[in-house]
Amino acid sequence: MDGYLRIQQMVGFDCYNSLGRSSYGESYSLPNFPISNTRNKFTAIGCDTYALIEAIPKGVRNYVLNFDTRRNHSNVLDFNPCSYGFVVEDGAYNFSVSDLSNVNFNTTKFPIILDWTIGNQNCTEAKLDPKNYACKENSVCIDPENYNCKENVEHGL
Repeated sequence: MDGYLRIQQMVGFDCYNSLGRSSYGESYSLPNFPISNTRNKFTAIGCDTYALIEAIPKGVRNYVLNFDTRRNHSNVLDFNPCSYGFVVEDGAYNFSVSDLSNVNFNTTKFPIILDWTIGNQNCTEAKLDPKNYACKENSVCIDPENYNCKENVEHGL
């Protein structure tokens, strides 16, 4: 995928038992590359589930999920003890009712697309600084969102 990188990311979760909250996981950091704001979707699943993520703006490298529940899942505990939230590559997740009762769903990983770019300029801007321009003789510049280099097929390596 030109200018993009696909990795596997864990699911955020908020789980309950008869005593109340039993486990929680909600913060994710991807320090090397920003999350693609055009190729991913935020997904939340669960009954008695409210999940919130700030919008995924261009350039964001981490996110925190916030979960809320009105009744601590007490009315749905027997078939849905957890709320789940995750950023996932658009089209890579299809909901299944069995996900609601799967207590190991929080160990599931889904693909997330990162912008694999050099700096925060587009090709036109980057070419104005030849000393720091990363695309050399055997590569061409591409603009997925910010610039990146791709092997020049005509010249090859």
